[in-house]
Amino acid sequence: MDLNNIELPIATVVDFYGDVLVIPDSGKKAAERSEKNSEEPASPWPALGGNAAQILVVSRNPETTYLPDNELAFLTRILTPCKLSLEDVAVINLIQYENKNHKAITTHFNTKKAILFGMSPVDFGLPVTFPEYQVQAFQGIEYLWAPTLSVLEKDDQQKRKFWESLKKIFNLNAQ
Repeated sequence: MDLNNIELPIATVVDFYGDVLVIPDSGKKAAERSEKNSEEPASPWPALGGNAAQILVVSRNPETTYLPDNELAFLTRILTPCKLSLEDVAVINLIQYENKNHKAITTHFNTKKAILFGMSPVDFGLPVTFPEYQVQAFQGIEYLWAPTLSVLEKDDQQKRKFWESLKKIFNLNAQ
């Protein structure tokens, strides 16, 4: 391993860049946040990322605060060809939002686009349904739902379908 190819665990990256990657809650410092991804978040609106592009990434995993490290790494690789990074999205784990409905969540994050991993629109609380991989507008937000990140990572056919949907939702026609 040379200095140009150092790979850090996601948890270390979050520790280094916590102020940038984690949406602050009323001025709380990143040092007050959990040291490990699996611990309970301090904020009533826990999210990983900067949400600069107002893109909500939703998953449901009772084992971690946001995403397992391998899924977070895969998500980062997905965002890169879309010309996005964690600074552009808010990654939430729906488990942390049991007492909040979809409208409160999307309003809080001023969501313009939402990607649901491993849950249908109805599972997210939307009163509408639409097929997996279909980009669908509802109440001013473009939604896309797909299998979990772990399923996508392992299945090339699913990955291709997802990429076609990403091209639509992010207007990536030239790629």
